[in-house]
Amino acid sequence: MAGKKRDVVALGPITPAALVIALFGGTYPLARDLNIVSHSTVARWQKNKGGLIPAHQMPAILTLARKKGIKLTERDVIYGRPN
Repeated sequence: MAGKKRDVVALGPITPAALVIALFGGTYPLARDLNIVSHSTVARWQKNKGGLIPAHQMPAILTLARKKGIKLTERDVIYGRPN
């Protein structure tokens, strides 16, 4: 699914982790692009601590989003998006 844009649809507010994972096409592509060895590390972001992204990963995610043309703000990465 590389190169395809995905719409994010949720019934309530979407967590930062769920948003980022959806926008990048899943845990596998995001882990690969961030040079994270196991996609399960990225998958756990959705389950741990309310769907928050580790702070040390945020700059890399924002840089990667800009390079790929994905609309993602600092606020999105910290708070997620309301639906």
